[in-house]
Amino acid sequence: MTATTSITRSAAPRARPQTGTGFRTVLREETRATHDVMDALFSQLDLARAGDFVRFCRVHLACFRALGSVCAHPGMTAATADLSADLESLGLYGADDVQFSGPDPDPLAVDYVFAGSRLGTKVLRRRWSASGDPAVLAASRYFTAEGDPLAWPRVCAALDNVPTGSARADRIVSDTIAIYGLFMQSFQDLAQGQSAGPSHP
Repeated sequence: MTATTSITRSAAPRARPQTGTGFRTVLREETRATHDVMDALFSQLDLARAGDFVRFCRVHLACFRALGSVCAHPGMTAATADLSADLESLGLYGADDVQFSGPDPDPLAVDYVFAGSRLGTKVLRRRWSASGDPAVLAASRYFTAEGDPLAWPRVCAALDNVPTGSARADRIVSDTIAIYGLFMQSFQDLAQGQSAGPSHP
């Protein structure tokens, strides 16, 4: 049994209206500080090395599973299958247990984080593909998955239809920050050895 990581919403800055600015831009600016902290954590990983690659996969698998349990998302379902297969190819089975606590997040917040993560994967793919470890390169499903090329444009269009300064806008901001927090807490728990991790069959 693995340890459980849970994350709850914290107070988030209000999505402040800006003249001539759509909500997508407001969301990016209001969540930038948290995103930058998260990005700095994951930038520590060398995806060409087996240990760091496994850690990346474990965190993403656990968090995608947690989000998928409260918000149905076909793309995330496919991603969890790919991550599970990659870990299994390295002899690791199961997943760390993390939970998104509190009210279910707005589906558009989940879409925004997931679609953004897939865009980031395209950049990270170059680092992973530079590995000299055949086992790492063989665990290729997640980093070679094409995904839906229209997902990000759809998310952007949906965000720009959310009225800036509305109650829903505020909720999406706070939910997005909470989702980033879920990834950061899971990352830190793995670093501190608080999660036992996937097991061998």
